[in-house]
Amino acid sequence: MAKSVRMRVWAAAVALFVVLSLLGSALYMALEADHDCPGDGCLICARIAVCLRNFTTLGVTLTVTAAGLTALRHVQSGDPVRTAPRAATPVTLRVKLSN
Repeated sequence: MAKSVRMRVWAAAVALFVVLSLLGSALYMALEADHDCPGDGCLICARIAVCLRNFTTLGVTLTVTAAGLTALRHVQSGDPVRTAPRAATPVTLRVKLSN
């Protein structure tokens, strides 16, 4: 198998795992949302907190990944990200400075 095909298979497997994890967390929270909580030390509340932490962590991870991929795409396309216009210098204007 070619390297790019293996990379795509791994990427698809990881994406499927993340989606199934999120769906499982959402399903668990929906099913246990109205449980009879005994108070401190409730295992169901602790698991719901873990599910919420998964959603928060994934949100931050996706945001950072999207920003990194956007920056990488700009770098690979050859269009540098410029924050200020270039200053006009004799070199950029191709002025010959010989006397």
